[in-house]
Amino acid sequence: MARMFSFLLVVLLSTLMIIFAKKEEHDHHDHHNHHDEKGQQRQIRLTCIGDSITEGGGGCMTDSYVSLLAQKLGDQYSVLNAGVSGRTMLKKGVLNSSLQPYSYWDTDAWQKALSSDPDIVTIMLGTNDAKYYNWEGMQQNLGDYYTLDYVDMITQLRKKTNVKEIFIMVPPPITIPNVFDMNQTIINQIFPTLVPNIANVTSVKLIDLFTPMSATDYTCDGCHPTHAGNEVISDTMYEAIKKFSHH
Repeated sequence: MARMFSFLLVVLLSTLMIIFAKKEEHDHHDHHNHHDEKGQQRQIRLTCIGDSITEGGGGCMTDSYVSLLAQKLGDQYSVLNAGVSGRTMLKKGVLNSSLQPYSYWDTDAWQKALSSDPDIVTIMLGTNDAKYYNWEGMQQNLGDYYTLDYVDMITQLRKKTNVKEIFIMVPPPITIPNVFDMNQTIINQIFPTLVPNIANVTSVKLIDLFTPMSATDYTCDGCHPTHAGNEVISDTMYEAIKKFSHH
């Protein structure tokens, strides 16, 4: 199966590369212009798209990494938490075995993200897509629709906002097999390769959260991060975003 996945992934991403081959860095000429109409410095607007790990709380009932990141970035940034628990990147994603539709695309948060006039957007979706009734049920375990829907979200952000930089993130590992019906192989083995490939094809920035979050078990339930885990996530994001801002 791994060889078949690799082959299909290469074919799919090769096709997407043709689509994005002539796509230049979005708004490159205005890459770091954060001034209002009067030329005065304004806050940099950051919108964080994701699921329960982004929204916060979850099984650990702790502050979200978004709130910690906002504190670290300071008053220069305006940060919007657009995370919604349980949601998928898959447009046809479902909540559980009842097959209730539960895609991020159908949320008010997605509409708020589009209307937030962001300078920077971060995306971390996939953990709920790895549930067996989503990944295997919707796409025969190959990741094709997940990839296509991910590319479409990036495309929609570029078309409908003036976003200057998009960061997509490799989700943290899960530490208990099949926790919340999630396929550990998808999250811990496929995403660390697939998400960087999507970033490369679409010319967005990548933030690897899988590696630093693998150092120890930073979860309270095998999936949701503890406060210490959210500190690691926010620190990693802070370094990437500040590097971009000072580029």
